[in-house]
Amino acid sequence: MFLRCVVLASATASVMAANFPISSDGTYTANVIRRWADVPTLAQTTTYNDPSSQWVGVSSTAQTGIMDGGLNPYQWNLTSANNPNATARIRFTLNDTYSLSKFVHGYFNGYVADNYDINVSTTGFVGMTALATAVPVTGSHNVYDNGTGVLARYVEYVWHGTGASNTQPYILVDEFEAFAEASTNPKVLNNRQGYNITPISATVTSAGGLWNDPVSNVVDQWPSPDRSGYHDTYLRGGGGGDSLFVIDLGSVQDVMGFSMSYYNGQDWANGVKVRISTDNATWTTVLNTNVSTTSSLEQLFAATGARYFEVTDKNGNGGALSDFQIIGIPEPTTLGLIGLALPLALRRRRGM
Repeated sequence: MFLRCVVLASATASVMAANFPISSDGTYTANVIRRWADVPTLAQTTTYNDPSSQWVGVSSTAQTGIMDGGLNPYQWNLTSANNPNATARIRFTLNDTYSLSKFVHGYFNGYVADNYDINVSTTGFVGMTALATAVPVTGSHNVYDNGTGVLARYVEYVWHGTGASNTQPYILVDEFEAFAEASTNPKVLNNRQGYNITPISATVTSAGGLWNDPVSNVVDQWPSPDRSGYHDTYLRGGGGGDSLFVIDLGSVQDVMGFSMSYYNGQDWANGVKVRISTDNATWTTVLNTNVSTTSSLEQLFAATGARYFEVTDKNGNGGALSDFQIIGIPEPTTLGLIGLALPLALRRRRGM
């Protein structure tokens, strides 16, 4: 379940847009499945050749968790294990047409399919182009790299059968990502269009208290061994009081919020506090709650500049945070809906 909040703050954004790919080595491209300005339309069809199959959200989470940036698995219950006929398809309708070159998807805890297809189209879910057909699932982390970009607004992912290592009668998918290919994209993409900007150059340090895991786990979706953007670790508070970490983006960035996603529906039971700063000295609180977080939390605020995010797990003990994402400013027309000042919107439009 998503908890989405909006906090109004002064609009002080001033950083010029940087075009993708952006990172210390120029390789980071945008995951266009997860753009906060417009959540893609998501649909799934029930499996065929297995009439009792169904889609269920583990830990009462919603279907949208398949693109929430976290390790929340989504489950199909099958009639039996090792069923070669079981299959299901997930359909994403993006906000616009993009040139897509790399697709990443993950399975949870070994409950994998046998193989998968990826189909794309610019017009709809009829007469789609087959990019990948019967590609073997290689484990929990799967990357399909098309090599060159292909134009698409409609993306269909289809899994088939249960993997040989999967002895249970269900499939659990925890995330699907699609990365834009910069050189052939129909329009320029930049860090001020609502994408996750944490991977650009973020470093994470502990700022107090105890942690049971490396604090870098919360932004480890980039870099990964194959530069795919997939994340499969988490961070747990060590107890005995508050635990804090600080994310440093490396420079002041235009931001409008953040998201926190937890492993398999877990949470931080005693609440969370998040502050932002441009200089690591003067801080503004953008979230402060003493109640349990949800399995996926999104906090939005009016556009501002920030370099540092300080995150406190209040008296934390065990809740596993799998990913912390920072939201770049999306299109001015969208930000107008949450109170962005018109002068800022006009200034940004001229600068892009």
